Amino acid sequence: MVYQNFVKPFLARNTTDAGCVNSTSSTGEWLQLNFQAFSASARLGDFSALNPTFDGLLALDKLTPEQKAELIFQLETSSRLDTKAITQIFWTFLQPFTNVTLNLTSASSNGLNKNLNDFLAALKPLGRFIRSCVNISQTTSGGSNRNTTIQLLVNWTMSLDSNITINYFSINNITDWFEFVVLSVMKKLTNQTLPDKTSIFSFVLSEDPPITEPVDNCKFTSSNNSCQTSQTEENLAKSINCVAQSNLSFTEENLKLLTTELSRTLQTLKSRLVTNSSQNNITALFAELPADGFTSRNLDDVEFMRFWFQIKMKPLLPQIPREFLSCFNTRSFSCQAYRALFAELNNNSGLMDNATQMNVLRDFIFPFLSKRQSTGVDCTLPFNNSVDFILQNFGSFSPLVRLQEFSTFSRNFSALDALPVLTLDQRVDLVFNTPASPENRTNILTGVFDFLLRDLNRDKLNNFLPFLRTQARKANFTCENYNAIFNRIDQTLSSVPPNQSEALLTIRDSVMMIPPVGETIALCS
Repeated sequence: MVYQNFVKPFLARNTTDAGCVNSTSSTGEWLQLNFQAFSASARLGDFSALNPTFDGLLALDKLTPEQKAELIFQLETSSRLDTKAITQIFWTFLQPFTNVTLNLTSASSNGLNKNLNDFLAALKPLGRFIRSCVNISQTTSGGSNRNTTIQLLVNWTMSLDSNITINYFSINNITDWFEFVVLSVMKKLTNQTLPDKTSIFSFVLSEDPPITEPVDNCKFTSSNNSCQTSQTEENLAKSINCVAQSNLSFTEENLKLLTTELSRTLQTLKSRLVTNSSQNNITALFAELPADGFTSRNLDDVEFMRFWFQIKMKPLLPQIPREFLSCFNTRSFSCQAYRALFAELNNNSGLMDNATQMNVLRDFIFPFLSKRQSTGVDCTLPFNNSVDFILQNFGSFSPLVRLQEFSTFSRNFSALDALPVLTLDQRVDLVFNTPASPENRTNILTGVFDFLLRDLNRDKLNNFLPFLRTQARKANFTCENYNAIFNRIDQTLSSVPPNQSEALLTIRDSVMMIPPVGETIALCS
């Protein structure tokens, strides 16, 4: 309660600094000085929202198991999850066991000589991490990156136990985590025969008991069945009721602040509810369409739009009715008001389910960006290049945009220039589905492979190659197209040290196995 109601709002106040202390030598020091012991109560997203340069991998020793689980999926979303990151995160759970010995016959522990209960207790942080990973994976799709995450987890597990066989690993299944991760960790840490697996599972992966809500002396009751709520919601109701009975005087700004904070709290409570009449009742309070709720002044007021989002739209997440979004098309918002509302939606896209993200794109963003065609009013944000165009105007919704649609909103858009922010599907679309002459396709392949062959993009290249193998023949690649690929690989080979050339030669050989239609690869040499 102290963190949510005091520390977090205070640190997030409108200042030029990231928190109270910004001049620090490291990410870990910034986290420690600004949050102190309250960092354990925060979500990982709170840190990056306050400090955009925050890097969880540089502060792993300060993160809770739950925050490390969030970090896994945050890195997945940004396509930055790799073997090194996985190893760093898991090492934080294994490091406490350095030089520790398990003594199954001892009733007590002595220094580094641990009995079973103390040994398993030291594994509880790993259990909390795993439970959070399962919960997050069940509520997020991960898109095309999810398979990469699973493979990285499998590879790390097999690095612990080379004899293990993993035919299938479900990231949503806690039993798979136990069988493949927990038991592999224990096997790595001790060569002794383990006791009953059921008891280990219950000890390491059991959920912590719920925290009892504090007693509130302000009474609140209701005889209306539709208002029967859980204890947590009841505390919010008590808070609202206390405010109503306190004869407080509010300025307009303070009233806005109170309403915004209560809306945020309500959003948190709503996210915890299962789908039932209680959730439907709460949603119904906020889901009235706003078609008649704006004055002409509101339509130009940036601050009003930000405030309106907090109290009207955010409580609906993770879902916003399509009708709610579509009705915006009937209102004459200024571009400034649209951009303010877009910024709020973009910053909260992680709270939306996939369908809602798509609805925001199709029923809100696209119609406003299309206004230039019918009204001459251009609501696109200023941009310096194609990468900037995507980031500024589509933000976190850009992976949902079809490649050809970007050109609809910018005549100067260049997919080749935008390669750093395109998804795998969008790059595949560029190479195989974009109508192009053989000469243009050669230019496209040259640009794409120039990008993919950079050291930092090798994972992207490995993800792209399966599509090259399956789609090249269907796309009627010519010898000229293949030679463009070979030329880029050969040019890269000439500039890398010998110890880095093996992987590139393997890639070259794999491309050599895909001859163009009606020809042999020898004719392309």
